[in-house]
Amino acid sequence: MASPSYALMSIPTPKATCEKIDSIVRDFWWRRVGQNRMLYLKAWDDLCKPKALGGLGFQRMKIINDIFMTKWAWKALLGDQQSMWVKLVQSKYLRGHDFLHVQPRNTDSWIWRGILKCRKFLKHGACRSLGQGVVLDIWHDPWISFLKNFCPKPRVEGMDNQVVRWGDLITSSGGWDVEMVRSLFDFESVKAVFRIPINREMERRDAN
Repeated sequence: MASPSYALMSIPTPKATCEKIDSIVRDFWWRRVGQNRMLYLKAWDDLCKPKALGGLGFQRMKIINDIFMTKWAWKALLGDQQSMWVKLVQSKYLRGHDFLHVQPRNTDSWIWRGILKCRKFLKHGACRSLGQGVVLDIWHDPWISFLKNFCPKPRVEGMDNQVVRWGDLITSSGGWDVEMVRSLFDFESVKAVFRIPINREMERRDAN
């Protein structure tokens, strides 16, 4: 596995290439020689399961590549200003736009477009912090860690078409606007929102 590791962690690898590497590993494991047909004694999907689940822990190359590309996406999302790479993508690709919402352009490199495709994996576990002071789409951005998908559900169908900033949910005294929150979200979402601690420093920080 030493040979493809650098490529897998550095660039988006085509699915066909990943499947070819999987095929080479599979043939090596079953000691296939040349083009001779042979019977594989166990499905490759089963061998790729963790040992605790009865497999041998083999990793599919496409999954490994997606993991490495998602790590680059995570770096871009965090926006670490100590990272030269982050400064580069912010200047060349983001240009002041939010990483989760920026749209790929025809002039973007295929590496950057591959990184953008991995944003879908971040959304399974990444949740925004209100204290960051970023502009937030309360309906579609993940920001409520106490909900399964991190996004609230509207109290009435179609209400999620309204443009509401999270700063509008906070009163001038620095607490949740209970009436506003209850008017927008369903019961479970309301309970989850009220579990999020806030302070005066967060008060309407996205107002601009």
